[in-house]
Amino acid sequence: MRLIVTLLGVLLLGSLMACSDSRVPSVKKDSSLAAIARGKIDIEGGLLNITVPEEGIVSEINVKVGDNIKAGDVLAKFNSEQESLALELAIAQINHSQLELDALKIRLKNSEQLAERWQTAAKEGAAQQAQADEAQQNLQQLHAEINSTKSTLEMANIKRKQAQHALSLRTLRAPQDAVVAKVAAQAGISANSSTPSFVLLPAKPVIVRAEINESFIGQIQKGSAASVSFEATPQTAQLEAHVVYIGKMLEAGHWGDEQQQTSRVVECILEFDQPQHYLIGQNVMVKFHAEH
Repeated sequence: MRLIVTLLGVLLLGSLMACSDSRVPSVKKDSSLAAIARGKIDIEGGLLNITVPEEGIVSEINVKVGDNIKAGDVLAKFNSEQESLALELAIAQINHSQLELDALKIRLKNSEQLAERWQTAAKEGAAQQAQADEAQQNLQQLHAEINSTKSTLEMANIKRKQAQHALSLRTLRAPQDAVVAKVAAQAGISANSSTPSFVLLPAKPVIVRAEINESFIGQIQKGSAASVSFEATPQTAQLEAHVVYIGKMLEAGHWGDEQQQTSRVVECILEFDQPQHYLIGQNVMVKFHAEH
């Protein structure tokens, strides 16, 4: 009888333990992940904010949103009447000085011949030495006038370059191949350097800028694989990417909740394995794969 009771106790204890174990869910650790970070879609080098060097009235706009432009293409022109007049005046001064210099050179050649004849005649007694000396003085005066005209011509050339530079500042050009993303300038309206007149999307690869918490820095390196998903549409397929750069300094986080923004992070830049075309500024989640 004691043996039967003992056996029943053992069986009952085993049943209770089995029931207890069935209520505890098993936790599986995802060993394929090294870290998870928030990030944003960006363009290599960032967007280009084009501003005017100095305030002026927009006289002409040459592009519109969506245009594909090449480096050097004119985006807009600004009121340049004063600069244009300065350039015309400088060119007129150059032409006048050049004509005057050419005429002086002809006079110099004739005067040199005349002075040589007077000097020869004076030596032979056919003319007075005073006449030969006067010819030499005229020759020296012509040299002085030529030097003065050359200086005037040089100054006019400098003014021309200054006017051309001032005129170039009144023309906005694309610094590189890009797509026009925003046009803020309006013809007939004043533009200033404090507000971008144009925003350009450079023709460069789309990248991801992610912020890695300092506790995960040692687990990620250049070349590490990652998967990128969009916070707004997490159900969409994840995109494969790889790390191309890891920052060299710690800074405060910019994205996420208040706690995450007070933590220290390192910027990480990733490139997609396949070319992608997404909106710049989209929020993403980046899952860094552990190295095996």
